[in-house]
Amino acid sequence: MASNVYKVINKLSKKTKFIFDLDKTIWDCTIEYTPKITLDQVHNKINPDAFKILRILQENDFSLNIASRSSEPEKCRFFINECFNDINFDNISIYPTPEYKNNHIQDCYLNQVPENFIMFDDEKNILDNLNKNYKNCIPIHCKTPLNFQTFMHLDKKI
Repeated sequence: MASNVYKVINKLSKKTKFIFDLDKTIWDCTIEYTPKITLDQVHNKINPDAFKILRILQENDFSLNIASRSSEPEKCRFFINECFNDINFDNISIYPTPEYKNNHIQDCYLNQVPENFIMFDDEKNILDNLNKNYKNCIPIHCKTPLNFQTFMHLDKKI
């Protein structure tokens, strides 16, 4: 199934940024709603495909980023650092906002115009907003956390 990832990335510019939500997208839980969740529990809520996908993207020099509206940024950063200690995220933008992630996307671009990015999120309204505001955004609705099947859906959009 890794072939799905290679098929997609071979069609993309190396300038493409991959931006991932956390809750219900990278891991199958919501950190702020499970205050006693442990590192082992979070690790077990990450599909093994996600680790492989992120490594493939990193090995192929794509920019990996996090955009999350979690109200538990310190916990999320801890879990990211521990679960993905071999993955280099270029930007990790975690803070609550009322509805959308436009500021998070701006953070990923460090005062440049956001372009050529793929946003993975479980919230359709966030993806619709980004798609409306950024013409070069490819929104990917994650009905389940990141896995190889996700890239089959992405392949149909590029």
